[in-house]
Amino acid sequence: MQRPSNNELSYGHPDPLPSPKVLHAGSLSLVYQHGFIRYIRMGDLEVLRMINHLVRDKNWNTITQVIENEVIDDRGDSFSIKYDCRVRQHQVDFLWECQIEGTADCRLEFSIRGRALSAFKRNRIGFTVLHPNRECQGQPVTIWHSDDSSEDSVFPRLISPHQPFMDIKAMQWYVGGNCAKLSFSGEVFETEDQRNWTDDSFKTYCTPLAIPFPQQLEVGDTVEQKIQLNITQDSSPAIRDASQYSFEVLPQKYQLPLIGVGRSSEVDQLTADQEQLLTAVNFDHYQVDLKLFDHTWETQFENAVAEALRLNTVLELSLFFKQVEPEIAVFLEIAARHQ
Repeated sequence: MQRPSNNELSYGHPDPLPSPKVLHAGSLSLVYQHGFIRYIRMGDLEVLRMINHLVRDKNWNTITQVIENEVIDDRGDSFSIKYDCRVRQHQVDFLWECQIEGTADCRLEFSIRGRALSAFKRNRIGFTVLHPNRECQGQPVTIWHSDDSSEDSVFPRLISPHQPFMDIKAMQWYVGGNCAKLSFSGEVFETEDQRNWTDDSFKTYCTPLAIPFPQQLEVGDTVEQKIQLNITQDSSPAIRDASQYSFEVLPQKYQLPLIGVGRSSEVDQLTADQEQLLTAVNFDHYQVDLKLFDHTWETQFENAVAEALRLNTVLELSLFFKQVEPEIAVFLEIAARHQ
């Protein structure tokens, strides 16, 4: 097989993305590229990492988007962008009409109106916003809910396994001496901690995961959403200067949990250098996935046993079946050869 190109690996198609364009909305700077806005900054501080929109089908596949009829009006300290966006693959056929406005008073407005050209099931459709980890983690934030109630919260400093913010109509936080308020309409949004998936951001998205999915769209169904970002000069008393913090190292020692290492599914056998490194780390166990319906599983198992012995660690197996009884019988017969 021919190795996919870098563009295919990054964007899902061989053609490069259009060149990014730097735009300004007053003292806000941002990058526009292929229908999305990225790296929204006030000076050196990042306010938002990205605002985009997407269609995800019933299998959570993000469908490739084609930008059409794009018009960019760059006025120096303000701008407007209009374009159509066709989303078409397999059963999915959807058309967005999109508009982005940036004004000289540091305001951004991104509106989308979409229409289903085919009937299909979707898990998510509409806006996604990424918040930068560096500027947000540990910072106070006020959340407005769909019933217009509000609550004060904090962007998690430690990785949150659950959504830190739910039922979002608007959110307000501080970036340096600037107050950022983000308002949503057309859907209910919630925020998840993307650091769970090794991304350096928080993600605010729709539709809430508590709503059953997939949802059916019929021909002619419409989706309309709008996001507004307003920046004002306002120093928050909740943000303390770093010089006010003090740290104390406690004398207690704590036992770390037992940590193992998982065997890669892309490597046939470990090299001697790899085994030496893994042995030096002294992991508690060596975890291996075995798909007993795969004709190569016996070879993988033999390699895993031999590697665990050389690593001088415990072998932990996760077994996957299609037909449990016959496949487990064969596994037990082969496993009995090893101690």
